[in-house]
Amino acid sequence: MSDEINYYKQLAEIMYRTRGCRFGAASSMEVKERWSVGTVAFLSVYLLAWSIFSMAFPEIITTKHASFYSAISAIASVALLVVSLMDYAFSRSVQAEKFQQNALQISVCMRELERELATAKPNVAKLAKIAATYERHISETQVNHTSMDYTHWRYDSAKPNGLYSSLWFPVRRLLFRCWFYFSSMFMHVFLLVAIIVPTVWYTVHFVISNGLVK
Repeated sequence: MSDEINYYKQLAEIMYRTRGCRFGAASSMEVKERWSVGTVAFLSVYLLAWSIFSMAFPEIITTKHASFYSAISAIASVALLVVSLMDYAFSRSVQAEKFQQNALQISVCMRELERELATAKPNVAKLAKIAATYERHISETQVNHTSMDYTHWRYDSAKPNGLYSSLWFPVRRLLFRCWFYFSSMFMHVFLLVAIIVPTVWYTVHFVISNGLVK
């Protein structure tokens, strides 16, 4: 009997970790989705603004300059299309909803398990039923969090127990969080840099400089 009770106590800890990872995965998916939509929207407006600017000031944006901006716009349009298709394939909003719903289901199972374990004589049959319900909810979700989601949750939930850990844990959490989002949104960051930097550089060094010289 004690071995079975110990098993269900360990299962309660597993539920706690899984729930935390699922809530964290849902939150990160929502952040990534917003970042993706914001990136596509910003670059679309950015490129449209350059097109309007070139048409509004033809004396500044000559034919030679217009060809550069047209080339950048064409490349960026294809890149934005590819990124949009990739984001659609990832279905981050759908996965976030599944993770959120599963985390709430796990919360119910975990509380029921904890309440039963807290009784004087836990009912093993009832504990087994709760465990079966938990396994069913996990299998019905059809998506699983990654090892990075687990590390993300572990770093976020870590409690410092000394001076060194109280100084290091916030830094570790921040560094990992930056890497966590940058590694998954690299294409979006690269696209922002690859479009904004060349247009600004060309405008400053060729368009504005030539205009000042004249």
